[in-house]
Amino acid sequence: MMRLDRTRFLVLVVLGVALPSMALADVPEMIGFQGVLTNLDDIEVSAPGGIKMTFRLYNTSVGGSDLWSDTFSSVAVDNGNFFVLLGAGNNPFPVLELDGTIKYVGLSVSDGPELEPRMQLVSVPYALRAGTASTAAYAEDAGKLGGFAASDFLTKNDASDLTTLSNQVDELEIKVQVLIDKGGCPFICAENETGCTDDGEQIYTCVQDAEGCWVKTFSGCPGDFMCAQGLCTCVADYSLVCVGDNVYKQDSCGVTGTLDNVCGEGKCMGGSCVTWKRVTPLPLSGMNDMITIDSHLYAVGDGGQIVHFDGLEWTHMASFTTKDLHSIWGYYANGVVLYAVGEDGKILRYEANKWTTEITEIFSNLNDIYGRYSAASEKLDLFVVGDDGILLTGHGGPWTTEVWEEEATWTTTNLHSVWAPNAGSQVWIGGENGTMVHYDTENWITQESGASTSVVGLWGVSVSTLWGVTNGQILRFKNGAWLSESYGDTGVNFHAIWGEKDENLDVTVFAVADGGKAYTSDASADGWIKSAKVESNLSGSSIRGVHGGAAPSDGTWIVTQEGKYAYRNIDTKWIFPSIDRGVTAFWGMPGSQDDLWGVGDDCLAIRYIDEEWLEVKIAGGTCADGSGSNDFRAMWGNNSGTLIFAVGDSLFKTWDGSAWVDGTAPPDSAPNADIWGVAKTDDNGDAFAVLYVVRSDNTWFWNGTTWQDTAGGAGTAGWGTSTSNFYVVTGSSGNVKHFDGSEWQSTTVSANALTAIYGTGANDIWAVGVKGAVHHYNGSWSDLSVGEDLTSGLGKGSTLNSVWMDGLSPVYAAAGNGYVYRYNNGTWYQEQTFPAKDHNVVYGTSASSVWLGGDTTIYTQ
Repeated sequence: MMRLDRTRFLVLVVLGVALPSMALADVPEMIGFQGVLTNLDDIEVSAPGGIKMTFRLYNTSVGGSDLWSDTFSSVAVDNGNFFVLLGAGNNPFPVLELDGTIKYVGLSVSDGPELEPRMQLVSVPYALRAGTASTAAYAEDAGKLGGFAASDFLTKNDASDLTTLSNQVDELEIKVQVLIDKGGCPFICAENETGCTDDGEQIYTCVQDAEGCWVKTFSGCPGDFMCAQGLCTCVADYSLVCVGDNVYKQDSCGVTGTLDNVCGEGKCMGGSCVTWKRVTPLPLSGMNDMITIDSHLYAVGDGGQIVHFDGLEWTHMASFTTKDLHSIWGYYANGVVLYAVGEDGKILRYEANKWTTEITEIFSNLNDIYGRYSAASEKLDLFVVGDDGILLTGHGGPWTTEVWEEEATWTTTNLHSVWAPNAGSQVWIGGENGTMVHYDTENWITQESGASTSVVGLWGVSVSTLWGVTNGQILRFKNGAWLSESYGDTGVNFHAIWGEKDENLDVTVFAVADGGKAYTSDASADGWIKSAKVESNLSGSSIRGVHGGAAPSDGTWIVTQEGKYAYRNIDTKWIFPSIDRGVTAFWGMPGSQDDLWGVGDDCLAIRYIDEEWLEVKIAGGTCADGSGSNDFRAMWGNNSGTLIFAVGDSLFKTWDGSAWVDGTAPPDSAPNADIWGVAKTDDNGDAFAVLYVVRSDNTWFWNGTTWQDTAGGAGTAGWGTSTSNFYVVTGSSGNVKHFDGSEWQSTTVSANALTAIYGTGANDIWAVGVKGAVHHYNGSWSDLSVGEDLTSGLGKGSTLNSVWMDGLSPVYAAAGNGYVYRYNNGTWYQEQTFPAKDHNVVYGTSASSVWLGGDTTIYTQ
């Protein structure tokens, strides 16, 4: 074993030769050569792509001509180790004549100069000559070794050759040290070597720089290619993506591969299946129309958005289009069948839980669809109208484009609405500039509507009684003529109209418009009545769709362009399940959903009633009638629900059993960041609370009678097990402050700022914060952070805003951008919800009742 000098790197070579285990007559004339390649820092290098090596055989240790040579173009090097079988390459190894002379091997690496000194072959290789023995019997030279007497070989007492070898090694070490002192090139790569960066974004090749050093030069792969094994290619199974409601494997070029997981409707997000159920309406902007069928609600909008509500959960359906959808219609026949129409001639059909595109060869915008279906005859008639006078008809098969007669005056008119009675063959179409076209079973004829703006909605109960709406008018067709009806306002921009006939044959009609205006006309009303409640709750919204009948909650539903929903129940009361503000805190009795509360931004207070979150107005004081710009930040209550508090920016509220009222707040008006307490009983058996309120300047303590300044504890969140064991995190540092009832002590727990804290007991406390920071206390603090691999590059999704657990369920941490993290059996799992709204709080009343609250959203597990 010796260390050899090379101009740019070092090679530690072991020359090892062994006789093969076979008959002498079959001995191959080859020699095994093994070595170790290191850089000048004595670090073993690797070159899986191979390094060029040239070997030569000499009679002399220096100078002279080689007797044999061969070049190996690509010798693999693994952690410095390489092996070459001399004679197995392009040039067979020569038979070594036993002439008594010593043979030497020289080595050159990557076209460099030959290494010094050459390596001396010892006696073992001369066994190659044994292949010429004519017999295995005792021959005349059997007392010799290779024809030489024993006296011709080095004995253990003859150390002159060993001394020479030792001197050569010493000289080599001196040369190596000189190279190191001169700052020779470190071994970075080998000639012809290629490879990839760790992230696969770039490929590198090995080139010589101006000083002759072999260095890596990097370049990006073209197009969508990624680097793998030194080549730019499409890397298989590079990522997971959602295709509709399922997860598929995808290569780095974006080509979808095999199915990985089946998620269910609206449950695929970010390449994984979402397990959280959305229980508040999806606040998607650009909604244009809706329909209710079989106690389900469907709404369509811009960018191919389709929303589904099954009465319990809101989901976003995969439409496989980004075209704006303008109208939806459907019927029930052994399942829901839907049609949606929109931009550039797009028609979608929904059946067997899947949306597919219908081919029409029409590229004008389609604005409305209506149909009639007979379950008895299974007959279906569909009508679609659009720009440029387009009318398409269909019966569940190919679509037919209506060819208008030459005398038709609407052939280039943009048509916006269509309606047909359930029986017969008559059809009405409305369009721009008050256009009204009627098919009277034989011919298409125009009718005078009395309107000058577009007829954007039509609905009726018979061929003789129907209604329409325009920008400014409600129209009614009665006694063969269209008339304008008074609705108590003027200049209202209507968008849709719908109605129903009850079992008493009484008709109720709804007309909806901009400004949150909804009008109703029924048998009990004298003309049209505007709902003040709808206008108050949706004043800044444009109501685009209205429909009822077989609807969730037995109601008549409306949808706004801004994605808000409301319905009128069977008691004619308007209900608003949409939450238009951020939810910041929850509270509920352990193990129960009967008394679950939430609060949020701009004085939002909500309560979970009959499987639905509904707003609760606040009586008197700040946030009177549920309005105001102050934000709630936290809640706390006792286990019986008799004491409930909600605090926030200049807010300190308590529930008196029927309404939220102002409570006795700490003496100054600083914002309240968090509240935590302990329930106690006085001498009369009445329950009262002792409370901690955390503020940005300090923490206050309520002893049941008065507020006391604890002289410390400034922070953003707090939690405790008793009045003498209370913890606070600052929100701006990794410190945790502990209060023992008399003084504060601070402990640095994390290198990152901590934002929230929660626990189940004195030895089970969790603090979370920015960059996925998670720290657990069980007698001492330990780091259980989510990790950069899950949070890197997620923006607000890397900051954990809230944490909750109950000792039986996993640990949950809420984050921004739709992310939530779950800690189970020692591992963090990342989940994402749609849409990617910020999650402000996670809270549960049991392992089976966990809630996420955020930006206009509530989810449950």
